[in-house]
Amino acid sequence: MSEKKDDSIPSIKVVLLGEMGVGKTNLINAYCNRQFNSQSFSTTSPEFSQKKIKIDNKNYLIDLWDTAGQEKYRSMTKIFIKGAQLIIFVYDITKEDSFQKLNFWVNFVEELLWENSYYGVVGNKSDLFESQVVNSNDGKKFADDIGALFCQTSAKEDQDGFKKYVENLVRKLIKKNNIINGIGDKLSKKTNNSKNGCSC
Repeated sequence: MSEKKDDSIPSIKVVLLGEMGVGKTNLINAYCNRQFNSQSFSTTSPEFSQKKIKIDNKNYLIDLWDTAGQEKYRSMTKIFIKGAQLIIFVYDITKEDSFQKLNFWVNFVEELLWENSYYGVVGNKSDLFESQVVNSNDGKKFADDIGALFCQTSAKEDQDGFKKYVENLVRKLIKKNNIINGIGDKLSKKTNNSKNGCSC
């Protein structure tokens, strides 16, 4: 559910990117509504959700954009990436290919954005740890290499973990870039604050 728009509250645009089936939609639903749907369908067009949060006694609107992972929808995805302040790359820890494709998504974004963005990397589906093929250390190293904040979590069983991760990501963005009234100075994605697991 989207919050009622209040132009006096700074807004931060967050875009989730990754291959089809990695769980982007469920991560957003977990964050906004504390819901998980095992029968959710693949996203075919960018969808928007909004959540009001309070960080350091100040209110912010988090604009979360869910994007399609399929190749045929990527021209549309490009349109909705523009203006994003936070990009979260998502992979499925049980699918090596979804992790390998993160290189594509990073290049895809860098063609559209300048230095005014900050990155996150999320390894989703940690509840399926028995089927894990992508080691969390590899996920963290990838995040370190692109200056991103790392998190391994589960939209199904660790909703609070992902919530804390997003809010920590936003907190670092705010602190680094002095966002006031929805307008920030140039945001740098070159930071070395990555950690194992979800950050609090």
